[in-house]
Amino acid sequence: MERNLVSVLEENTELKLNLLAIMRDENVWMIGDELAAKLDVPTKRVHTLISSLLQDLMDFNSDAIQLTTLKGRGSYLQIDDPEQYVKLRQSIIENSIIFQIILAVAIDKEVTLGQLSMNNFVSESSIRNRIKAVNQLTKSIGVKIVSRKNHYRFQGEEAQIRVMLNTIFWRLYRGAEWPFRNVNQKKLFKLLASISGEINLSFKSLTLYQVGYLFAINYNRARQGHDITIKSNWQPYLFLCEQIDHETNIYQLFLDNYGLSKSETNFFLLEVLARSKIYTHSDKRKILNLVNLKNTPAYTACEQSLKKYEEKFGMLSKTEERLFFEYTYPCHVYAELFLDIVYTSSGYRMYQRTENYFPILKSKMKEILSELYEETGLSLFLNEHYLIDKYILIFSFFKSAVCYEKEFIIYIETDLSEMMEQKLINQIEANFKIFFNIKIYTSLNKLKKERKEFDIIISTCVSPTFRIYTDRAQYFLVHPILTRRDIRMISDYLHMSLPGGVNQ
Repeated sequence: MERNLVSVLEENTELKLNLLAIMRDENVWMIGDELAAKLDVPTKRVHTLISSLLQDLMDFNSDAIQLTTLKGRGSYLQIDDPEQYVKLRQSIIENSIIFQIILAVAIDKEVTLGQLSMNNFVSESSIRNRIKAVNQLTKSIGVKIVSRKNHYRFQGEEAQIRVMLNTIFWRLYRGAEWPFRNVNQKKLFKLLASISGEINLSFKSLTLYQVGYLFAINYNRARQGHDITIKSNWQPYLFLCEQIDHETNIYQLFLDNYGLSKSETNFFLLEVLARSKIYTHSDKRKILNLVNLKNTPAYTACEQSLKKYEEKFGMLSKTEERLFFEYTYPCHVYAELFLDIVYTSSGYRMYQRTENYFPILKSKMKEILSELYEETGLSLFLNEHYLIDKYILIFSFFKSAVCYEKEFIIYIETDLSEMMEQKLINQIEANFKIFFNIKIYTSLNKLKKERKEFDIIISTCVSPTFRIYTDRAQYFLVHPILTRRDIRMISDYLHMSLPGGVNQ
């Protein structure tokens, strides 16, 4: 008998917590077979749990807990702060219950408060509180869970509900499992591979899984009677869907195999058009070629944003212009489909990093989007929460994003050998140059000649020479090889010194 998805999620949570406890207690490197024996599960399941834990730790974002995996050696959990370990466990449990509620409402046609309480082994008041937390999480995209005649369901625009569900399903499983028990994975993947092959659009393995998740979520929502409505701003892209159908007969195939309407198939194809990885070498594609794409608003947006980029930041080469198009086109399609997205399609939170690291550039991007909307009238430019962060990422491929932020002048002098001091400098650059605009000096005379002031002194020893500068620069005493504590201290200071004083 197939197990209910909610019970599978509950089991995954319990196994992850047991896995954490085992690695904490053993405090040694452990291979997958050893962990599998202790958990009494297959080794493949351990690898899935480890991948899920790595994602949990990324979201938890604490240097006090590190999970390292090495081929041939296994996995090792390092805990520097027991309190953080407790908080990590709480985070996994709480997020699991929240996600279980969302998934239960998504999968079951009629789910009640009593069922949610019983299935999650918590009180009804706790479920109500979790639903409030869910609604806070989804408020920005206009989706919430509501009760109608004692049954819970999603309320909001159907496209927004689906992108939310796709984000959650992918974030939980990331292709490691196929959680859609009413969709035959092999049959679907064979059909998708055949269709993509006919239009010269080969999917990589992971992309095929992502597209498969999109289809399965749409299929489940359609079966429950939640129909998609094709909005007016999507219409200019439908001729691409028609051309795909002309080559593949996809409308009839999806109708015969899954009972999906033409509107459902069109929405699925539009979602696929918003995947960035399908635009490599688009000039050679049978359908998704430059001639066809030029007839869409997303292409006009690419042309205008490229013009604006070169006006503000400098000219790009022909190769860079092609890359610019391949990066921005799917973002513009995505901006047409969905509004105020908090997470990327792969489940990674977008806003926090750009807000913390690039406050000046983010403000500049907001001005650029406003100008683009005024000049073109394209409504997709109004989706600024999504596009700002995408533009920052795209622009950083051509010019360092940190160059627009506050510059930090760092003076480094140590008692190390020249070789070791250079290694320390390299480590400082590797850790901070990507996210902060830093300039390093190793000669005090040169620094005084070129700069009136500097911000940071970094050294491996306490020198009387530095005392006269501590009123004008922050002093850091570090190890010859930077520790996580050293990196954290410097990073915290840099964050607090950015405009707005953002500190993680």
